[in-house]
Amino acid sequence: MLTLQRKVGQRFVIDDDIFLQIILIKGDEVTFTLKSPEPITVSFEVKHDVFRIQKVEELPIPSNMGGGYAVKFTRSLRQRFMIGEDILVKVFFLERFKAGISFEAPKYISILREEVTKHDQARVYSDVAGTLSA
Repeated sequence: MLTLQRKVGQRFVIDDDIFLQIILIKGDEVTFTLKSPEPITVSFEVKHDVFRIQKVEELPIPSNMGGGYAVKFTRSLRQRFMIGEDILVKVFFLERFKAGISFEAPKYISILREEVTKHDQARVYSDVAGTLSA
């Protein structure tokens, strides 16, 4: 299990091309957007370990804004949801502008804070530039 904290406006990056962003925290609820290049299934827990796929409006994103699909949904404290068939997500704490989120996923699925992926990309680019100038 992986546990991470995010502030409103910050994102998680799942397998380099799926973005889960916290857009609002109000009381004991958090609102997310999920953006992916392909339509994706989101299932919500209705009872302990019983998940139901709810019709979540998929919003096509215009190609001039990067393309893909997005969904918006709200979860309460301690509620769980599934992204696809492999990623279990739980809201485990909420503060005014910050949420604690836990993920259970197979090891081959990467889940990172967005700034970590940007840092890694910058490091790779500097390594390549250093190699080319040598």
